[in-house]
Formats: sequence, C-alpha cells, structure tokens
Amino acid sequence: PPGDLLEKCGLDILRKPNLSHAEFKALIGSIDNGIGLIPLDSSEFSGCKTAVKYFDYSMCGIPSICSNVLPYSPVVEDGHSGLLVSNDFDGWVRAIENLLISHELRRELVENAKANVMRYHSIDVAAKAWSELFDSLGIYGSNRTTEELSIPSIKKSGLALVRTLVPHLI
Repeated sequence: PPGDLLEKCGLDILRKPNLSHAEFKALIGSIDNGIGLIPLDSSEFSGCKTAVKYFDYSMCGIPSICSNVLPYSPVVEDGHSGLLVSNDFDGWVRAIENLLISHELRRELVENAKANVMRYHSIDVAAKAWSELFDSLGIYGSNRTTEELSIPSIKKSGLALVRTLVPHLI
C-alpha cells in the first residue's frame, strides 16, 4: 500500500517480492546514496522486534531514519548514528528533507552508525555476551570447551539455560 500511494504521487516505484535476509542485504548493498526508512508503531509486538534493519542499513552505508520507539530508541543515537522521529507526518518529512539536502549529514550518520554497530552490536559482541552468560550459569564448567561436552550434558545445560532465560524474556 505505501508503494501504491507513492506511485499515485508520481514517483517511480521498484517493487520486489518478499526477500530472504541475505537477498535483502544484497539489495540494499547495491543501492547508491539511499536512505533507510524504518517506521514502526509503538505496540508491544513491535517493541519485541530487533533493530536488525538498522544494523543492515548501517553496514551497507545507508543512513537510517527510525521511529523513536523500541527497538530503535535504545540503539540509535539521534543525530549521531541515525535519526529518530516521532510517528507523525511532520517529523518524518523534516527528517527526510534533512538527509536529502545534506550529504555531510548522511556521511556522518553512516560513519557513526557503522562504528556503533561494530562496537556494540556485531556478531563478536553477541558471541562474547552469550559466552559470558553460559559461563555465569556454569553451563560449560570451568575448563571445558564445547567440543568436550557430551550430548547429555548439552541437553542438561540447555534446560538450565531455558529455565534461566524464560522468566527474563517474559
């Protein structure tokens, strides 16, 4: 529906079928001088999503404008690593205009966003956090590696992990 509306306003719209995550990253990686628009409502459902679109746009060199709601509000530093806007027409128009007229702002946002993603949200950071969680729960033991674990100990440890994580997730 947004594409239909934009088409009625005279814009040429390129339509794509639903894409896998890898196909989506390849598509946005091929875009020159794009702007990532990431609107999201403030529902509980939307608040449970991740900021993966912001991460993908950032790593592909595309500055993002995101709704100022979870999951973007704690990840994007407004005016530094992206733009956060309230979910109103004027806010979105101002943010889009700011990026359209300022190459320097687009460049700065992308540079800072890439650094932000690499420092706080990369796979290495996530792997380290999971490893620290497992260590804190005593899942692997003090000197054991994952290769040394047997299937029964993995199942037992996995159950302990689930019992610990579920209350935090709920």
